[in-house]
Amino acid sequence: MLTKKFGAKELYFFGFLVLVTGLPLSKFFIGLSSFILFAAWLWSGDFLHKIQLWYQNKFLWLFTGIFALHLLALFYTRDFDYALNDLRIKLPLFVLPMLIASGPLLEKKHFVSILWVFIWANFIGTLASMFVLLGFSNIEIHEIRNISLFTSHIRFGLLICFSIFILGYFFSTEKQKYTALQKVLILFLMLWFVIFLVIMESITGISVLVITTLILLLYHLYFQREKKYKILFTLLFVGLSLGVYFYINHAVVEYYKINQSKSGTLALQTKYGNLYEHTPESNEYENGNQVWIYVCKPELKAAWAERSSIAYDANDRRGQLLLNTLVRFLASKGLKKDRDGVEQLSHQEIQSIENGIANVNYQGISNLNGRIHQIIWEYDHYKKGGDPSGHSVVQRFEYWKTAYKIVSKNPWIGVGTGNVEQAFLQEYYESKSPLSMRWRLRSHNQYLTFAVAFGLIGAAYFLFVMFYALFSKNQYKEYLFSVFWIMMMLSMLSEDTLETQAGVSFFAFFYSLFMFKNNRFHFD
Repeated sequence: MLTKKFGAKELYFFGFLVLVTGLPLSKFFIGLSSFILFAAWLWSGDFLHKIQLWYQNKFLWLFTGIFALHLLALFYTRDFDYALNDLRIKLPLFVLPMLIASGPLLEKKHFVSILWVFIWANFIGTLASMFVLLGFSNIEIHEIRNISLFTSHIRFGLLICFSIFILGYFFSTEKQKYTALQKVLILFLMLWFVIFLVIMESITGISVLVITTLILLLYHLYFQREKKYKILFTLLFVGLSLGVYFYINHAVVEYYKINQSKSGTLALQTKYGNLYEHTPESNEYENGNQVWIYVCKPELKAAWAERSSIAYDANDRRGQLLLNTLVRFLASKGLKKDRDGVEQLSHQEIQSIENGIANVNYQGISNLNGRIHQIIWEYDHYKKGGDPSGHSVVQRFEYWKTAYKIVSKNPWIGVGTGNVEQAFLQEYYESKSPLSMRWRLRSHNQYLTFAVAFGLIGAAYFLFVMFYALFSKNQYKEYLFSVFWIMMMLSMLSEDTLETQAGVSFFAFFYSLFMFKNNRFHFD
């Protein structure tokens, strides 16, 4: 039985805790939290006052207008099954702002607790991932992204990235409230989260972390008046920028280095008398070794069949043609692509090829440098006319081109809430896209997705709401809001951030929490 010690306010707070726990750990908790918050909202009563709060809150109506776009676009929607599912996913854009803007008043300690529970939930998520990565479970890991057990690896990377910035807020802004031991714990958590982003090869998370940090340094450099701090921020900005530049430049130089052959003459036969195929004009290299020379497919096929149960002309576990993976792997070791080359591979290397690893240096379930090289290879391969299918970075170029074509045909009001998927499939077909059917997906750019669904008018409205929130009431001076804003804007360049339940809940909750915190939390 509920007592006076547990009322609507406590239930409301509990709903917040369930939500932030669910973001990295449980989709069920995310859904459950909405029911808890709604129950607390009903329990707290005083509905006339709530309606007045809604009526007076200009930003609330602007923000919920994003959801209203989806409703308006139903008038020219054909696929209502898709549209209704999309509305279900986007419902937090309407529900969470309304509940947060008019819920029971909480204290600053509640606000801080929400942020800490979010951090610890992400920490537990990283421990679960490491448990799997280190082989303490029966889950097979073929790609590092598989260690993100409860949400997509991209979303998890963003959640961890935000946790780092929240910890930075506690350490710098609230440091007087923490003991020396607690400060050490905060620094440990920050360091661990950065290390985990590297372990998980979270290119999105690392990129957002670095770019957001550089923007914050520029901001403080611009507004800082004390000379010593200007010097400090300048050194940090230049140091981080140069560090990133030299790291990427080294990776590019290392990738494109070419090992000169000791002999300009290519042998015509293997030692078994079979003919080699040489295609030096392909100009593809692995670790400086040319890929498509010294290739004897009959010997490769026979030798591979003796070492693996996966057929030579089938796909590897990443959906790539195994022949290509095998040839690239052998080239990366400087071996000829014949029977002798296959026989020199270890059992572990055979498994790596089966798993779609195409370079000896990319082995190991976590290898950030190898991931950087893979991205360079993807771009180089794509630039030379290669198939982008299955390659996460260059696929996006095809997604963006396709989205642009759809917007060009439907510039003002878009194709409608329920027609996005069909519009993409139709455009892929009409443009004879090189992407295979499995990889013909949506734009992976939230701004383009809004433009496809709602036209340039809808996309412009979304951007207006985003920038209005940043500059209204000088919100850009609020550390947590500005960091979250930058992160979201960056993530939406390469992801459909608002097209999943976890993504839209993350966005709607923290956006509303920070925008309404001065009205809904006592900070005295």
